[in-house]
Amino acid sequence: MKVALVKPRSGHSPVILPLACVNEHDEIQSEASPISRLTSPRGFPPEASSNDLPNWHEVWQLLDGRALLSNELPFPYTTLEPFIRRGYVHLQPGIHARPRLACARCGNTHKHWFSRYACAWCEDSCVYCRACVSMGRVTTCTPLFTWKGPALSGEKSQANVLAWRGELSSLQQWAAARITETIGQSGAAELLVWAVCGAGKTEMLFPGIARGLEAGKRVLIATPRTDVVLELVPRLQQAFPTTALAGLYGGSEERLAYGQLVVATTHQTRRFQRAFDVSIIDEVDAFPYRYDASLAYAVKKATKKHAATIYLTATPDNRLRKRCEKKHAVIRVNRRFHGFPLPVPGFQWCGNWRKKLLQERLPAVFSDWTDQQLASGRQALIFVPSVQKAKELCKLLQLREPSIASVHSGDPARKEIVENFRNRDMPMLVTTTILERGVTIYGIDVAVLGAEDEVFTASALVQIAGRAGRSAKDPDGRVTFFHHGKTSAMTRCERQIMAMNGEGEPKMGHNRCRQCLHPLNANASWGALFSWQQKRLCDECQGKLRVLGPPWCLYCSRPLERTACCADCRRWEKTRHWSGLLSRNISLFSYDDHLQEVISSYKYRGDVALAHVFTEALTRTFRKNFKEAIPTPIPLSEERLLERGFNQAAVLAEQLPVPYKGCLVRVVDEEKQSKRSRRDRLRGHVRPFIFQEHTASVSGKHMLLIDDIYTTGTTLRKAALPLLEEGARQVSALTIARG
Repeated sequence: MKVALVKPRSGHSPVILPLACVNEHDEIQSEASPISRLTSPRGFPPEASSNDLPNWHEVWQLLDGRALLSNELPFPYTTLEPFIRRGYVHLQPGIHARPRLACARCGNTHKHWFSRYACAWCEDSCVYCRACVSMGRVTTCTPLFTWKGPALSGEKSQANVLAWRGELSSLQQWAAARITETIGQSGAAELLVWAVCGAGKTEMLFPGIARGLEAGKRVLIATPRTDVVLELVPRLQQAFPTTALAGLYGGSEERLAYGQLVVATTHQTRRFQRAFDVSIIDEVDAFPYRYDASLAYAVKKATKKHAATIYLTATPDNRLRKRCEKKHAVIRVNRRFHGFPLPVPGFQWCGNWRKKLLQERLPAVFSDWTDQQLASGRQALIFVPSVQKAKELCKLLQLREPSIASVHSGDPARKEIVENFRNRDMPMLVTTTILERGVTIYGIDVAVLGAEDEVFTASALVQIAGRAGRSAKDPDGRVTFFHHGKTSAMTRCERQIMAMNGEGEPKMGHNRCRQCLHPLNANASWGALFSWQQKRLCDECQGKLRVLGPPWCLYCSRPLERTACCADCRRWEKTRHWSGLLSRNISLFSYDDHLQEVISSYKYRGDVALAHVFTEALTRTFRKNFKEAIPTPIPLSEERLLERGFNQAAVLAEQLPVPYKGCLVRVVDEEKQSKRSRRDRLRGHVRPFIFQEHTASVSGKHMLLIDDIYTTGTTLRKAALPLLEEGARQVSALTIARG
């Protein structure tokens, strides 16, 4: 399209008009050319009255706060001629050519995202922006039509717009009050709401949104996913039934609808310009908003200069967090609305799952989990790294249950599939990360197959884990990460969830049992306040642990009728190459069914937090019997460490009041002790451990080996040998259980 700078006969100052709208009475002040070559004239205040212009209300609602291309208008652009001449509608360049190329819609300034073509509209060579071409092509000759009329974007003040009558918890009320205060400010303000998954962020927003709407403000809720828009719109319609509400996403029928309250994907905000008095950015850390600068530009462009901006996320990045902390504009909600803790994910090594899928087989442990899940009757949401893997896994699962489906961002039936899963029409749904956030489905378990993949960042895994346990009736949904090697992202996810669970409780007297997660009703006292001990188990779980003590074997802690040396230890000392290797082992508890289940959850199912169950007993025993010794954990082989994701002995050593030294390396990966017979363990003569080079000397030191279970003592004695060869004065052992 070509335009010209003209001065209408009845106008006050020049305006830019499409060439098709110029008539013989206009004073033309420039040659017809693409709009990017013209300097926009200084605007003049438009007339306040508008009653004599046809379609005034429709044009105002369409263009107020928007910047649209001519082919996005629901009528010919020539219809806007009287509005342009009187200053109500303004034409601005879609692409600025000077001082450098810049897209006015998406903010793109990267040369490689611009391309040139022979334009039939202006009969010249035009540049267009490829970064936002999916929303309609913006070129150097296409103007954007914007509203410059009277300040009518503010609605009339109204009262009682909020119909929602639900109740907020005390923590939610506190957060809602801060949000409402921020929205009610007259100047620019921002607030970071750092809330765990399932904290009830939407409900916490309701009072603040109502405050803004009642003051005549226009409110935007921007979210990265279409699924979130589809879920929020009906909830907001019920909460604000008298408010004009628009839900905007790709393919939406309401794409050009006006709303005082707008819920839009961040891509759709590109069509807005200085429209909103309040911007609420949901999941500000999520893809694609976090990784696409043009979307941040679009949201900022859609917001007025003195607007309030609210950021919502469970996993804020450091830059945003630090910026808001400097302004004291951060609130943290570390508890779900129902008061129960976040589900802590369990880690399960599953081997090379990609190879198994190519062989059209499921990994063994995942296959067992699938059978158990189907038998339990509970629904499960299964995340995989890619669309292709989702299809491969779904095909295999359908052999067991034909109703199982998969879904991804490009699936045209995505909305229907998710709704069917929500209606419990299928027991499992395989998905990519498209459902990692913003979608609430009650009563489900969650699994990730391939949790080691780089697509599963720590924040993504936190969000995925947050899909479980969202109902007060079912707060204990299970989360399992199946992996082919534990990653730092998985570890950070686990630590963040555990930290959130801890910080959500009051600091004194209301922690949770590390084993059963039930609240600890410890009485507050000066003794408890200043004691180094911290209660970690409830009385019931503490009572299930059978503490070992005399009468027992003085050398290995085996329970005896009277304190002495047991037959096994006498045999050890009579054997020439085993004699004198281990001075003593102290085991804390008897290895009964209860402790076996605890250690199994800790060691094999990856519930690392259970190490804290033993902190107090380890510390007490160390200070009483080994306070001069240097702890060193029994090492794992590289393969076993990759499988398990952590060294259970090293984590136990971390519970001691002194730092440990990693003096040993395992060079031979023997068969798991739990799978070997007692005779095989005793007969083993392989030397699996060597002293680690570049480690501080152990000469003359008392070394203390740390491990989880003492069964026959073979492993501990094999570990003691290289330490004694390096000059250690003596080697003892401290273990959790005596098998």
